[in-house]
Amino acid sequence: DAYDNDGACLDRQTIQITIHHGRDHYDEGAAIVEAVKNCFGRAAFDVSGSGKVINMQRTGDWESQDGDGNWVFAVQFDCRVYVPSGSGV
Repeated sequence: DAYDNDGACLDRQTIQITIHHGRDHYDEGAAIVEAVKNCFGRAAFDVSGSGKVINMQRTGDWESQDGDGNWVFAVQFDCRVYVPSGSGV
């Protein structure tokens, strides 16, 4: 974390997006993962109040099958977030 004199800060957050998909539909689940990577990789956008996600950097992804054979995909991001003074974001 880094704080400005006015109380604003630059925060780092780890975000994980998890996708559950049927066991017979691996290709569809993998396509959703690629769409998540393309949409959020290096993304910047406003959040509630006047906060901003400055950058989302993908740090990893994985896939596995649960006990019923359904696919579980996950994509992790390291996010840099600007939090203005008094925003509570």
